[in-house]
Amino acid sequence: EPLISKDFFDIAKYAHEKEMYVSVASNGTLITKEVAKKLREKGVEYIEISLDSTDFKIHDQFRGVKGAWEKTVQGIKNCVEVGITTCIATTTTRYNYEDIPNMIDLAIKLKVDRFIHFNFIPTGTGKEIIDQDILPEQREKLLNYLYDKLEEDNGLQVFSTAPQFARVSLERVESGKGKDVTPTHFAGVSLKGKAIALADFIGGCGAGRIYCSIEYNGDIQPCVFMPIKVGNIREGFLNLWQNSEILNKLRNREDLKGECHDCPYRYVCGGCRARAYAYFNDIKAPDPGCVHNINYWNEIGREEVIEKREEILVTA
Repeated sequence: EPLISKDFFDIAKYAHEKEMYVSVASNGTLITKEVAKKLREKGVEYIEISLDSTDFKIHDQFRGVKGAWEKTVQGIKNCVEVGITTCIATTTTRYNYEDIPNMIDLAIKLKVDRFIHFNFIPTGTGKEIIDQDILPEQREKLLNYLYDKLEEDNGLQVFSTAPQFARVSLERVESGKGKDVTPTHFAGVSLKGKAIALADFIGGCGAGRIYCSIEYNGDIQPCVFMPIKVGNIREGFLNLWQNSEILNKLRNREDLKGECHDCPYRYVCGGCRARAYAYFNDIKAPDPGCVHNINYWNEIGREEVIEKREEILVTA
């Protein structure tokens, strides 16, 4: 949680003065009305607050803190009130899969600007709940639902960090069942016939391609969910960005494995490289979260998940 740092507001102000776009990811529990005002004053333009469920019991259990839900929702309200562009972020697992429609309704009610579905990636503490990853079929159904919500004129931007979202949206456009909209977690615009061109430009998974992560100690990773050190910012960023072997491998999709290699949407999507690495310890492996990689999902070896597959799909 960045707000626990005593240096946070000084750093935010410094970044703003250097004409950087200042965005913050927070759990929202520390954002009182006074803190929200200070965030705005120091130049924070965008805040993404994690909320796991509309049910306070589920959220509190997931966070391990009683009363967290109430504080988080109040933090969201406080940010909206002071005029900071506010987003609710929800990582979808089996805990909250059925609750996503309610989450979007709550986001509209709270008058936030954006709702983002975060792809579950079993890295860090996520390894402890790997069995809660949703099935590929559930993810596909969810992404189509989110696309439907994106098309609605309700004032809420709806996105997903799942790279398959670009593929789903293009399939909808190409089949005549969707508008010319290609959603990503960066922006959403009406493309007026240029959906494919923009999707090719954005290209799905951006790890090491259009962004990277700089850790607290200066270590550079392809993304926050891919714990591979490619260097340190003190070595100079430009050289690492242009010449890192790992980053250049991530930019080349000619040698992706599994169905990701043969998929006609590999340059639009490419699969989540962090999920591939988390499951197979290989950045070129297929993303087991995609319906086109069902065989790889089944080969992961989690028998208890596979045995429950039919039961889950009946209710999904």
